[in-house]
Amino acid sequence: MWRLLGGKTRDRVPVHNWAGKHLTILEVRELAQRCVAEGFAGVKMKRSYPLVDVLRTYHDVAPYLKITIDLMGSYPDGFLEHAKRWQEVGNVLCIEDPPPARDALDDYPRLRDELEIPIAMHLHLNDKGIHGMIEAVTAQACDIFNLGAGSTNDFLGRAYLAEQVGIPVWHGLAHELGILDAAMIHACAAAPACTYPSDILSHQRVHSMLVTPIEFTDSHATVPDGPGLGVDLDEDAVQQFTVTG
Repeated sequence: MWRLLGGKTRDRVPVHNWAGKHLTILEVRELAQRCVAEGFAGVKMKRSYPLVDVLRTYHDVAPYLKITIDLMGSYPDGFLEHAKRWQEVGNVLCIEDPPPARDALDDYPRLRDELEIPIAMHLHLNDKGIHGMIEAVTAQACDIFNLGAGSTNDFLGRAYLAEQVGIPVWHGLAHELGILDAAMIHACAAAPACTYPSDILSHQRVHSMLVTPIEFTDSHATVPDGPGLGVDLDEDAVQQFTVTG
């Protein structure tokens, strides 16, 4: 597939682990320990409060773990004050979709001036796609793009635009199975600007539905190099997990 997308710029795509909302400190510690054991360099996390304690827990387990905080456009009062405390912990890779509202692009440069932590944008692009990217670039609203919506063609087109203006990207999605993860890996490999850890997460599933799971080593997913997507659907697993009404 990467040949059809113009060739690959890398043989391995950077990835991080993932954490859901409202984890307890014990759950955060256990996840951090698994990340270390499995060779991940960081975690993309949703909202768990108090967030400064969560970041300190990651740091206590492994100071090198870098944390992407996805705020999904909302946070309790006092965001900037809290974010400066996260900054002091020193392990935040970026903050994705902080307040204010996704259309308040004029306010984002102020956030960038106030914080040393890079700002990533996703929600605004969900609404407006390539036009949203152009608006964000014009407003100097963010440091990074999460290009997690739309087709492979959409992703690559937006990634090429980001490359032209010097903004790195990652490929964001949900917890997919192995077939879609493999397609995403090919797209990430073909996009020069895709240098931030992408959401390749089929390893967290009970089964990836692949005969041979995608290889994850040192916080990277290896680009499959066989015919097509380079992976084979596990027909036995399809039968095992089929639900009939």
